Amino acid sequence: MDINTANMQELMQVPGMTRAWAGRIVRFRPYRAKNNLLDRGILSPEAYSRVKDLIVARREVGTTISPQP
Repeated sequence: MDINTANMQELMQVPGMTRAWAGRIVRFRPYRAKNNLLDRGILSPEAYSRVKDLIVARREVGTTISPQP
């Protein structure tokens, strides 16, 4: 699941994901790498370990992802 493009409902399909975590992921976009969730304090180490193998942080080549307001 791409954490830069998935909406709340899609993120909630990731096993182990909670509504609170999904909301934080959406709110604090964009991410250069999935470990940004841990580095930036979006998810705790325990939460990150639950979902890290099921998520990715893709960016299109040659584009910039603008932060959401």
